[in-house]
Formats: sequence, C-alpha cells, structure tokens
Amino acid sequence: MSNTNIVDMINREFAVPESLQIFTTLRYDPSLPKQCAGNVGLDESCIYSLNDHIAKLNRSARYFQIDAHISKETILDGISAAFFHNGMDNSIPHRVKVSIALDGSMHVEMAPLPETHRLNTEIPQYASFQESTLSIPKYLHPWSGWYAHLDSQPSSVSPYTSFKTNIRDTYNAARRRRSITVGDRREVILYDGSGYLLEGSITSIACWREKDSQYAWVTPHLGRGCMDGIMRRKFIDTREIIQGDIEVGSLMDGEIILLMNALMGVQPAIVRLQ
Repeated sequence: MSNTNIVDMINREFAVPESLQIFTTLRYDPSLPKQCAGNVGLDESCIYSLNDHIAKLNRSARYFQIDAHISKETILDGISAAFFHNGMDNSIPHRVKVSIALDGSMHVEMAPLPETHRLNTEIPQYASFQESTLSIPKYLHPWSGWYAHLDSQPSSVSPYTSFKTNIRDTYNAARRRRSITVGDRREVILYDGSGYLLEGSITSIACWREKDSQYAWVTPHLGRGCMDGIMRRKFIDTREIIQGDIEVGSLMDGEIILLMNALMGVQPAIVRLQ
C-alpha cells in the first residue's frame, strides 16, 4: 500500500464536530544546528523536520476541508510569538504543539523538554539488543528505557486514528486501561478488532519480523487505520523499516520493539503483555 495516499483512502462520510482541531507536535531544539544557539530570531533549522510537520498538517487540513494557510512562515511566526509572549527560554529544547481550528486559526503551546527526552534518529540493529558485555547477557542488564504494554482490548479505527486531532478518546482510553500518565516512560500498544497491531498512544511502532524471507523492522500498514507519523514515514522513505501486518499473537513478552515520534525520534522499548 502506498505511503502517500492516506487522504484519498479514508471515507469522509462522518460528522465533524465544530470543536475539532488538527495538530502536530514539534521539537524545538537549539542544539540541532550550531547556528541556533543564542539567535534572537527563530531559525527554521532549530525545528526538527519542520517541512514534514507542515506537509502533515496540510494533509490533515485537506482531509477535514480546513481552509488554512499553513506554511513555514506562519509556523515560525507563531512559534516566535509564543516564545515572546510566554517569556520562554529559547536556549533550551521545547515541545511545541501547533493546532489549527476548523476556521483556519492557529494556536501554539509549548513547554520545556526534560533532559531525558533526547532525540535519537538512528534505527538500531536488532542484534544490538542481544549482545553480551563483561560475560553478562544483554537481556540481564538493568533496563532504564521505555516499556510498551499491550492494550487489554481492541480499539476502533476512524479518521481520528489516521489523523492527529484533539479528538483522542481512543488513545486516552487505552492509556487509562494501562494507568499511563504524562511523563511516564511507558506506552500502550493499540490493536484492531481483527487482531492486528496499530500503533502506540503517542508513537508509531515497529517490530522485528520476518517478511519476504528476511527479517526487518516492520511497522503496521496505514490501511489498518494508524497514523502516518513523521518518523515512521521518514524511515519508510529511507527503507530502514517496511510496512506490513503484525498480528497481536506474534508479540512476545520481553521482546524489543521501536517507538517513534518527532519529539524523541526512535527509542527501543520492552514489551509487556500484562
């Protein structure tokens, strides 16, 4: 299935609430390029994958028929204004949420990112999780990273699981079932009524699976109803991950999967089935 036809393949026959907003979450990080540090103005290179965020917002706007001028200039102006009006420190990384309402108006929210939220843009080799050091198997080393808990029930897919909007009932319910709160290094893995994996509540996912007689990082097809995440798309474009169906029954307790979003890049996580 194509990675670029998400707008065309989703049925539009549903009522859109007036309160709907589309949004994207960006990483502002002055450490990305050296020229960002200390700049008075906002350099676009301080925003990770800015052009991808703009394209993602425009795909969502086209689907929901929002007449909005979403461009590099409008996004940067909005972020600059938010820094100024909120008195934020632009010398440290921030989480930036850019929302677009049905009338095309834009709203920007931001908050400093904790030190633990470092950006990693490298896809690891699965073998790296199985290596041993100092005669201690890798699987016995203390784990300080993410955990990914399988949801306790299937989720229904809809346009609100294919596009990022403020209508997040599906994701919020899954997080509540696994008692996940903001700031946890824990994620919940959603799956559909047919028993196929979809994504995490705030991340795209990839599992190490055999496909076409060889092993690769596999992420669920867009056709399953998951979101076209920025990191997911980036790694598909570079052929570091591929699309495919992943059955819930193939998940093993303790296996390593990848979690991906544009705030943290890609992070390994240990699966917990209970």
